[in-house]
Amino acid sequence: MTSGEKPSAPDSVAWCADDLQRISDTLELPISMGRADSSASDWTPIWVVVAGEHVFVRTWHRRTTGWYGRAVARRRARVLLSADIIDVSVTPVGDHDAAAIDTAYRYKYGLGAASMVTDESRASTLRLSRLDTAGSPDEG
Repeated sequence: MTSGEKPSAPDSVAWCADDLQRISDTLELPISMGRADSSASDWTPIWVVVAGEHVFVRTWHRRTTGWYGRAVARRRARVLLSADIIDVSVTPVGDHDAAAIDTAYRYKYGLGAASMVTDESRASTLRLSRLDTAGSPDEG
């Protein structure tokens, strides 16, 4: 992989322009990781930004519990965008492209973004890639 090249998620497809715009327009994106028994878990609202053609989320305090810990452990999640449930892969990217993602957080959330543009929150950055689920069985 060359410098600046982003690894692609397995079975991922590009976000369409409409989805990227809807994500940009929403303040909180509900995310769910599901449970080990394949049942649905509660939706957790999180802050989300678009930088370029990619979708990113962060936590202000990285930990192994809660939505963030489950997302990192499972590498998959679902997001609720308007009325659409979208399967996504979760890829930790750390501080890769931190300046662009910081700018997106500051633009979207204003002064409230201060906790999302610290060294700790930058290290927690996750890229959400839309999964191509056409023809694949539902994993719950």
